Amino acid sequence: MIPELCNTCPELCMKCPESCIAPHKKRTDICSISFSINLNAMIRRFTLLLSVFMTTFDVHGQYEPMAVEGAHWVVFDKVADSIYHHLLKIEGDTTVNGEMYKKVYRLEIQSNAALPQDFLPPYYYNGAPQLVGLIRDGVPSEIVYGVFFTTPFSECSIGEEELVHDFSLTAGSYLPGCLHQEQGVSFAEIDSIKNEFVWGKQREVQFVSTGYRFIEGVGGNAGPFSSSSYTVPGVVAEVVDYCIGTDSDCGLEPVGTIEALTSIHSIYPNPAGKSINIEFGNGYKGNIQIRLTDVSGRIFNEITIGPAPASTVSVPLDEVHSGIYFLNIQSVKLSTNHRIVVR
Repeated sequence: MIPELCNTCPELCMKCPESCIAPHKKRTDICSISFSINLNAMIRRFTLLLSVFMTTFDVHGQYEPMAVEGAHWVVFDKVADSIYHHLLKIEGDTTVNGEMYKKVYRLEIQSNAALPQDFLPPYYYNGAPQLVGLIRDGVPSEIVYGVFFTTPFSECSIGEEELVHDFSLTAGSYLPGCLHQEQGVSFAEIDSIKNEFVWGKQREVQFVSTGYRFIEGVGGNAGPFSSSSYTVPGVVAEVVDYCIGTDSDCGLEPVGTIEALTSIHSIYPNPAGKSINIEFGNGYKGNIQIRLTDVSGRIFNEITIGPAPASTVSVPLDEVHSGIYFLNIQSVKLSTNHRIVVR
């Protein structure tokens, strides 16, 4: 081996016998060849590492929060032959115990769609929005927290912060939180996690053993406060549209002329015992349907009264257990929901 060559390109002294070096080759030529080979190898390695990094970033990209101002969930909601189609939306914020939350409201949607594919915009709504809860994202923990004002699931408390969903979990993990528990024990396991293009963005999707999926930034099948409990025959709750924007942007329109809510003078007593009374004003026209349901939509009592109702209607509660219920009062142009407590 030529000493000068070893001084200039010492790696050649180890890798290439002297016979490999052609006598007519200059030192600079051989060094250039060696440098070129090494540079190409470095480029290939860097490209491979960059490819692996980009793939990893694509699968585990930036977390998509759920508590986003202007988020709208249009939910097809059907229990047997009864329809409870509604919309959940985020509007405004508040602070509780030093934590900033977004407010979640519910609006009743007037539609007779019997199948999810028939539930299309525009979505006509009745009445004023009802504040049903608060929601916030834990960043960077990727955990969603909420405060419920109506109970979406029997294990959840009212007025206290609950873990809504954990998007940091891996396959094989059981879902924590009151929406995924029975008697304090988690019943839903994550079967797999995929990265899919859903609702206009690339999002992480958790597929759960009970047949549901939970989408980062969107929530479960029925929206942000979805349980993963096993499906019940005849019950369908499914998000058919997700949108971030104004009510108009998301296809919402009020129903023509809405009767004044003051046509219901009062609902009493609340909490109620063996019955609850509804005192009417003079605003209603046509038949009025009164329906008492629990938080899952099960109907406990249903009354239809004519166009000239008595000033006060009493709804029996004899067969109703203690708990939280909804009193839905509906006429041709108005549908209102009132939360009542039965002792």
